[in-house]
Amino acid sequence: LLMFSRSDPPPISSRLPWRQKQPPCPWLLIHFHGGGFVAQTSRSHENYLRNWSKELGVPVLSVDYSLSPEAPFPRALEECFYAYCWALNNCHLLGSTAERVCLAGDSAGGNLCITVSMRALTSGIRVPDGIVAAYPATLLTTDASPSRLLTLIDP
Repeated sequence: LLMFSRSDPPPISSRLPWRQKQPPCPWLLIHFHGGGFVAQTSRSHENYLRNWSKELGVPVLSVDYSLSPEAPFPRALEECFYAYCWALNNCHLLGSTAERVCLAGDSAGGNLCITVSMRALTSGIRVPDGIVAAYPATLLTTDASPSRLLTLIDP
């Protein structure tokens, strides 16, 4: 702590304290949490993300995006797309070479996986090598869908 409180800070080292001592992993997993765009954080998904990272031996970047209604659409998409681009350009800071990149998310996070990939495709940016979208929110309209009509007769 004394080192950081000096008036003349030490030079910035290329060795970061959170970096693993292992060689960089060729894979990278980027996670967008679910929660209907209004709830949850990456912290609420931390338990299984830690397990994935450990079991797969892959660094995981979990993105905390701004939630509605304070941050209306398209804020979450913009933040997740920015985080994706940042991860591609700075994968070495995450312990990866990003030869293979996979996006993962549930519900609203699954929607963000798909839309971030679509935005990358239309922007001419490298698209992810894989998407794991668990029960993604893809029908975001108020139209009558078969499941909505069935709920009207379901006690």
